[in-house]
Amino acid sequence: MDAAESRDIDLEGTLSFPDPPYKASFHIDFADDDATIYAGEDQTDPINLGMRIRQGQTGHYGVKVDVGAYRLICSNGMVAFDDEMSWEQTHQEPLQRQMIHEGMDGILNGVDDLQARIDEAQEKTVRGADDVVWIAQNLGLDQYLDTETMYDSIREEIEEPVAQDRDDGISLFTGYQAMTRALNHHTDIPEHHLDNAYDRAAGFLEYGDGVPHPDILGENAVKRRANQLMEDADAEEQWEGERNDLRDAMKAYGVTV
Repeated sequence: MDAAESRDIDLEGTLSFPDPPYKASFHIDFADDDATIYAGEDQTDPINLGMRIRQGQTGHYGVKVDVGAYRLICSNGMVAFDDEMSWEQTHQEPLQRQMIHEGMDGILNGVDDLQARIDEAQEKTVRGADDVVWIAQNLGLDQYLDTETMYDSIREEIEEPVAQDRDDGISLFTGYQAMTRALNHHTDIPEHHLDNAYDRAAGFLEYGDGVPHPDILGENAVKRRANQLMEDADAEEQWEGERNDLRDAMKAYGVTV
């Protein structure tokens, strides 16, 4: 609260103490117009920026601060979609309160950069829903979501009134929103597992220091799925005709296995 009061910012959010209770999670939204970015055309799809503060005595970090966001039109949460806006300390260190201030400053001073990331992710596309599902599975989201749920969420996302009508495929932003929609509204998993799933979904928007190249995401995902089907003669298709769809995708991405 001190960090917010010193910047005259109102906060909204929730505090979760899951089981085990030492993996507490804080969802904080900045209630300020200057901390809002937009997707869609004509700023019709507002996204409130904020922070996610996680306590995780896992051996990897003790406290972790990430950029967070809340997409108003569908109540989607967004977490850790820009690696430049992530701060953490190990559980062996005393709490560094200044890290919270640094995180808030970094996010508020980086609004333009976050807007640019969302804009770029809306321009980068993959061929269609099959590619989005294979990419999501390659990111590890199949640990949390089944194939049918992924497809349902893609359809829901595309049917949103603010959805961009594209003839060249599905944007990485739409793919990301479809997966976070599924995680937000179609799963019932512990909060700390949900945090891990959000981190994986961020792979649609974050790789290295920018938005990933869609062809690389697609190629890696298609190669992984092709290897799975070839290595296991008893492997079942996830949907009728998946093997044929996969052959088309392998041709499009230049994949050989």
